[in-house]
Amino acid sequence: MENKLLLNSAKTQAIIMGTSRFINAIDLTNVPAVKVNGTILQYSTSVRYLGVTIMNTMSWEMQVTIMANKIHSVLYQLKLCKNLLPESLRAKLVVALAMPHVDYCCTAYTDMTSEQNLKLHRAVNSCIRYIYSVRRDEHITPFYERLGWLRIDARRNYFVGCLLFSILQTQQPSLLRANYSLKVPLSDRTTRAPRDTLLQPHCRTELFKRSFRVTSIRMWNDLPSSIKEAKTLAELETDYMRIYSVVLNNMSLLHL
Repeated sequence: MENKLLLNSAKTQAIIMGTSRFINAIDLTNVPAVKVNGTILQYSTSVRYLGVTIMNTMSWEMQVTIMANKIHSVLYQLKLCKNLLPESLRAKLVVALAMPHVDYCCTAYTDMTSEQNLKLHRAVNSCIRYIYSVRRDEHITPFYERLGWLRIDARRNYFVGCLLFSILQTQQPSLLRANYSLKVPLSDRTTRAPRDTLLQPHCRTELFKRSFRVTSIRMWNDLPSSIKEAKTLAELETDYMRIYSVVLNNMSLLHL
């Protein structure tokens, strides 16, 4: 390779990414072939990178299905010995074995559709029903509060806020930090905007509007200054959960 990068053709995939409309308009027979060590690579509709499945249409449909299946697989195994475990231990097992599938790389899913979010929400509901033996027709919200859990989209927003705080505090990674700038007022008399407000870029597309960058900026600007002035990540996490656990759960309430 010209960039001196050694590739294994058996473990290398080629993919063209874009919107569904863009992908459907491409005639792959007219697209130049990608060769690695003389081997022509077929264009894939999805690739798996660091445990995350990315589709060529930039949809999270396959990834969400995989996540939900993993959660249900964990629950299937846990249900085999459910009667031998107290509620407290069931909760710990779910947190240790199922919830990592929900939280892993979740800050990348800010553009997840409502249908995909609903699928994950139902999977987490199944975890709670397992812990407390909740009937299908019984309200699930009190058990979220009992566990101190956020609902799936509120939980994701929590991690988005924590990640942005770390980026701003450490100035790392520099590639992400370069996307954020403080909105500097022309003078104290011309605006009442807080000095910790981030400049939000103009969004020309819905995809960009739902990106991590824009979503995190919008969330950050909506936070009270008392949270944004936290000195450490632990302090921010505590204040965030204390103030927003009830608010965010009510905003994302889905009774299923």
